[in-house]
Amino acid sequence: MTSLNKVVLFLLLSGVFFSGSICMVEEWLHLTDIVLSISMLGILFMYLLNLKIDLEIPKVLSMIYFFFLLFIFISSLVNGSLQSLLSSFRYILIFITLSIVVPNLLKEKTLPISMGALICSQIPLIVLSFTKQNPFIDIYGYGAYSGIFYNPNSYGLVVATIFVVILGLYYEFIGSGRYGIQLLLLLSLFSLFLLTIFSSSRTSVTAIIFIIIMFLILYVIKNNGLKKISIKRIRNIFLKCIASIFCIVIFIKSKYFNIFEGKILEKYISKYNSGDVLDQRGYIFSNTISEAKLFGYGPDYFTKEFGIAAHNTFISILGQFGLCASVLFLILWMVLINKSIKFYFKSENRYSMLPVLIVTFFLLTSITEIMLMKTSMLLGMIIIGLIFVESNYKRN
Repeated sequence: MTSLNKVVLFLLLSGVFFSGSICMVEEWLHLTDIVLSISMLGILFMYLLNLKIDLEIPKVLSMIYFFFLLFIFISSLVNGSLQSLLSSFRYILIFITLSIVVPNLLKEKTLPISMGALICSQIPLIVLSFTKQNPFIDIYGYGAYSGIFYNPNSYGLVVATIFVVILGLYYEFIGSGRYGIQLLLLLSLFSLFLLTIFSSSRTSVTAIIFIIIMFLILYVIKNNGLKKISIKRIRNIFLKCIASIFCIVIFIKSKYFNIFEGKILEKYISKYNSGDVLDQRGYIFSNTISEAKLFGYGPDYFTKEFGIAAHNTFISILGQFGLCASVLFLILWMVLINKSIKFYFKSENRYSMLPVLIVTFFLLTSITEIMLMKTSMLLGMIIIGLIFVESNYKRN
């Protein structure tokens, strides 16, 4: 592909990721489907301009996804829901464009271009949030910070998604000697972590902490295995541990830890003492599972039955589209996390850490939030095709 084509694809992917976040901004909600549709149709048009490129299709994941779509289609007919029917067509278009077309067009450039597009599409939303209300001016005066988003959890999820992507980018520069870029990325990560704390989103903060721990474990296993131990590596591990402990101590002694304690830890403790850590989500989960049907109840099930959303990606699919669709969707992501881990250890791609981080992030946040069509899921759809295409691309 020419450089111009890559720039166009970068802009179109920015539109796709932008739609995954503006669906959580009340004033822009009506633009979500318009931006997403234009972006995806643009990607398809880019493929038509490059018809000479043969499409590599991830057969196993495509089959799982096909049956998932089939059961959504059947559910829409059983429940007489036009909205579910339209959703099935949207899921088809997303899979074709993001999981098949994009990785085949960009090949080894898929991850860096996707990462750049995601970051560039989300930064304006963070900046606009600052123009509405700057959380750093009076860090104690605000409650849960939401910026331009319709609730603090939505803001927290957007910021946490950027955090995970930049963490995946940071992996590429470890050991490169480019200390200026590493420092800039670390400062960005710290700032994003603080913004996530300001949102009081337990889901986002917990997911970030888990992702950081996972990042460290995976990095040590791959780069400092028992067979690779040397004096130099032991020294590097020791220095990194010292630096990490130093940063943790500074954070604990800073005023930001008091914010973390007040907005996150005390929230966990109060919910635990009240016997409802999941904040009424447990009731929704258990009732939906006990009342589950093969093809679900349609898109209005949760608003009619509980008056609120499902607050879980897989429970949402279970209630709306039924048992078959929810099981297949879960299997899809379980297969993907397995392949992402293998990709990290076997691939020579400089950004090989990102797939396992973003898929894990999607699964973690899906436990207490609906992540369908959100930015992390859209990037995950690209990863579905990337992992398969890159292995075949190198083999050829």
